[in-house]
Amino acid sequence: MEKVQELKETRDEIQNILSTATRARVKKILQDELERVEREIETEEKRAAKPTVKKPHVTLTKITSYAWDQSPKFVKIYINLPEVETLPEENISSKFTSKSMELKVLGLKGKNYHFQIINLLHPILPESSSVKVKSGRVTLLLKKDKDESWSCLTVTENLKNMKEQPKVDDKKDPGEGIMDLMRKMYDEGDDEMKRTIAKAWTESREKQNSYDPLS
Repeated sequence: MEKVQELKETRDEIQNILSTATRARVKKILQDELERVEREIETEEKRAAKPTVKKPHVTLTKITSYAWDQSPKFVKIYINLPEVETLPEENISSKFTSKSMELKVLGLKGKNYHFQIINLLHPILPESSSVKVKSGRVTLLLKKDKDESWSCLTVTENLKNMKEQPKVDDKKDPGEGIMDLMRKMYDEGDDEMKRTIAKAWTESREKQNSYDPLS
């Protein structure tokens, strides 16, 4: 309301000056300015009178139970939600990025549901990914960026699997067993893991080449 009061004072001052003006050109300028200020006053008063509508807080139930499989081109995530097919289309929304996905289901038997996966194991194509709703089920179709097999859904899962790596075969030559293990980690790892292994491999070979047994 402070702005409205300031505009009204400006309007009153223009009116006072206008009442004493004698030149037609000056009167025209003052009249135009007076009309502009009056329009601003009207706009600000309407804005101040409009009630502020607070958006209700939406409580989301996290979805933790799901299944997944894959084809050469898609990773498919299945979520069972009884009667989900009865919802209007606008109650089901999704968001895809190259390394994440998010699903919201609102108003299903009085509950709102949320499902999200970040740090996907491999990049996907957001524009070619989609959601399909059938009787009691929501299916998320994540379009693979490359036709490659996924060992799991996320980088975190992959790192956990890497920590649970198999032991080196004692029957093999120790050097050969370690090399096999490194190859397996390299083949199954993500890009960051491959870069780390390649760097360690290179540094190890450089140290071996620089070693002089006669020194």
